[in-house]
Amino acid sequence: MKTTFLSFILFVFSLSVFSQYNVRPYVSQDKFSSIGEKECIAVKIHGRPFKDVGLAWKQLMKKIYKAKVEDSGMEIFADNANVKEVSENTIDVYSKMSLDSIDYVEFKVAVNLGGVYLTKERDPLKQEAMSKIVGKFAFDQTQEGINDLVKKEEGILKEMIGLKTKYERNIKNANKKISDYKQAIAEKQEEINNNNQDIMNQTLDVDKSKLEKNIKKANKKITSYKNGIVSQEKEISNNKQAILNQNKKIELQLERIKKTKAITIEK
Repeated sequence: MKTTFLSFILFVFSLSVFSQYNVRPYVSQDKFSSIGEKECIAVKIHGRPFKDVGLAWKQLMKKIYKAKVEDSGMEIFADNANVKEVSENTIDVYSKMSLDSIDYVEFKVAVNLGGVYLTKERDPLKQEAMSKIVGKFAFDQTQEGINDLVKKEEGILKEMIGLKTKYERNIKNANKKISDYKQAIAEKQEEINNNNQDIMNQTLDVDKSKLEKNIKKANKKITSYKNGIVSQEKEISNNKQAILNQNKKIELQLERIKKTKAITIEK
């Protein structure tokens, strides 16, 4: 599982670096576990984990070409595939994947035409027809890889914007708390003034010690409210800086999405 996830991350990285991908099929030679070394059609598929590539190829062989498919991990055997573009008779299609590069999956296909294996020299037209099938498959898979990356990057952008909104909400809440603190200070100050006035009037029913205690408590509250204001002002400052930083990240992410969307596929 870790290997598969790492492969996906590396594919995503490769997509974000390059601006063009070549998915043109070419003739190669490779050893297949069940048929030995054979000439094959090879192509590079970018931006897709090998398991997704294998699954897509199996679906193509099953649904479109009505083959019986066997999967051994890195190799897939499609038995009795009905590929009319290549042959009026059913054919056996052998495919394998390799991860020789972090930038792409190398996908190779060998074809048994019924006792004779497909080669460019012996059957150029059939080889060309099969190459078109493999090439289209590689193009579609690479395009899907780019589309998946765009969705992923747009999801990251959405999270970034959401975080910025959170910082803005924090500032709004902090300003509200500051306003409440100032209102509370004004009320406590009025309470202090009233108590001082009662003390100065020296009316007989005035409990001076009680009023002084009230004044002391009110002053303590005012100090607490002022400290709260300082704390909220710091909160505002921190969130404003966080918004500036987030704006830079959003700008970079928008540029990253733009570059990913601009990736072209040469076939």
